Amino acid sequence: MKRFAATCVSATAAFLASAAYAECAISSVSVIGGEVRAQYDYLYPGPTIQRSALQLSTSNCPSNRVFVRILPDGADSVRGLGSGLMLRFGNETLLADLQVISRSNVSTRQLQSRGETSNGLSASATGELSRDDIVLTIQPGQRVAPGRYSARVRINASSDPSDVSMSIAGTPVEVVAEVMPMVGLAAGTGTSLNLGDIRPGGSAVRPVTFQAYSNTPYEIQLSSDNDWKLQRKGSVNGAIDYSPEMTGLGSTHSGQFQPSSDQYHRHDLNVRVGDFQRAGAGVYSDWVTIRIRPLTGG
Repeated sequence: MKRFAATCVSATAAFLASAAYAECAISSVSVIGGEVRAQYDYLYPGPTIQRSALQLSTSNCPSNRVFVRILPDGADSVRGLGSGLMLRFGNETLLADLQVISRSNVSTRQLQSRGETSNGLSASATGELSRDDIVLTIQPGQRVAPGRYSARVRINASSDPSDVSMSIAGTPVEVVAEVMPMVGLAAGTGTSLNLGDIRPGGSAVRPVTFQAYSNTPYEIQLSSDNDWKLQRKGSVNGAIDYSPEMTGLGSTHSGQFQPSSDQYHRHDLNVRVGDFQRAGAGVYSDWVTIRIRPLTGG
């Protein structure tokens, strides 16, 4: 008798669930704003995360769940058998991940073999809208050329988790990452040039090295606090001319460079003391400032 009662309960539950799928209707699924867009800085130490609102319009789904899946809308949108989304700009590729995250704390399941994301979302009451987040994540350190990287995906929704194609409601969405021209400087070795006993034509034993990070051609500009003169400490009269020395540096104390095939481009900076007849005893010094900027037109 107990065994028969359990069987009846199970059969009734299966019948009610099937009926609920048939009654639930999803009229639309869309991303507010029409696209998922992020700005990407490869020098930023953490992942770039952009959340966009996903909106679903349903009816007769008071107790059901709506299932959403992200599908590639093109043969090359998804990388191999993994879940990585490939955003393209010319021949350059930026790898990203795209997920639907429910605000109702329903777990997300990543389908590694098909590059899809399936998620159970709490449905709204009849005729209302439910909103969840579609989350774009781009890992740091991907040095790619500046540009507008994009891929197209399709976001499909269904009230039936067994509906593989999920063709009841769907919309194409463009995923965009704007990669800006980025440059940066990092200290290498040393922060000062020691000339020892100053003599005409003398230079420091060891140069100062620094590293330039860039995803685009860039310019380095050097400037001097004392107009390229070593000023004697405690005196406004004593000064010795000198000039900077760095590979690629022009007569205007600036130079243009291409991004290195490595992660950074190393630069060595030294100075050369000019001719002078005599100089009073004392300590001579100057401050040099190094500036870097992207050449966006390069």
